[in-house]
Amino acid sequence: MSSILGLPLDTLLEVLKEHDMVVDWIDFYESSKKHGWKEKTLFNRISTYVIEVYGPEYRDRIINTLKKYIEFKYL
Repeated sequence: MSSILGLPLDTLLEVLKEHDMVVDWIDFYESSKKHGWKEKTLFNRISTYVIEVYGPEYRDRIINTLKKYIEFKYL
């Protein structure tokens, strides 16, 4: 399981949830791309770990928001 800066995503999500904090998913997307992550890998990681910590509805909101961001960015 890889992460951008060495902290596994599932661990990060658990810690943030415990402290009532959330990930800036747009920044996470941009940082992931800068570090060479492919979009498919990014969405797979989000799907796997977000659903474990927050559930499918939250995962769907994140994915849909990122897809809209990506579409808007490349207009």
